[in-house]
Amino acid sequence: MINYTVTQLAEIKKCMDPIIGPEYFLTNYFSVNRASGPSKFIMHDYCKNYLANIHSNKQSINLLSRQLGKTTLTAGYALWAALFVSYSSIMIMSPTLYMSKNIMQIIRFGYNNLPDFLKVDLVRNQVALLEFVNDSEIVISSITESACRGRTLSLLLIDDLAHANTNE
Repeated sequence: MINYTVTQLAEIKKCMDPIIGPEYFLTNYFSVNRASGPSKFIMHDYCKNYLANIHSNKQSINLLSRQLGKTTLTAGYALWAALFVSYSSIMIMSPTLYMSKNIMQIIRFGYNNLPDFLKVDLVRNQVALLEFVNDSEIVISSITESACRGRTLSLLLIDDLAHANTNE
C-alpha cells in the first residue's frame, strides 16, 4: 500500500482529469530520450492542437508535417490513457514492426522516467505488449489486414499510414 502525500494526490487527480489530464501529464511528467538524457516533452501550440484533436474526437485523421513530434506525442497519449483510464485496450500500428517497436521504446522510456507515485504496476512487460494492473494494455503491430481482428479496442493509433504497404 502506497501512502500518498496531499501534493501527490492532487497531481494524480490533475493527470486523471478527462479534460485537462492528457495535456497536463504530457507537459509535466512525460519524458523523452535526448542525447543529453531524459528531458520533458515540450508541448508547442501545434502539439496542443493535435492532442486536442485526437483526445476530443472519436475518429480523427491528421495530416501533419514531418519531424513535429507527433509520434512522440502519440506515444505519450497512449501511455496517459493506459495509466489513467482503466480497461483501456490500445493498439499502435506502424508500417513496419520495427517502427512500432520504436514507438513502444518511447512509451517505455516515458513510463520508466515517471515518478513512482504515477506509475501503475505492470502485469506483463513484453516486446509488443505492456499490460497494467488496472486492466489496461498497450499492444504494437505492423499495419496488416488482420492486426486488430478479434480485438476490442478503446484506442487505435496508426502512425505513418501513408507509408503502409497496401499489397498485404
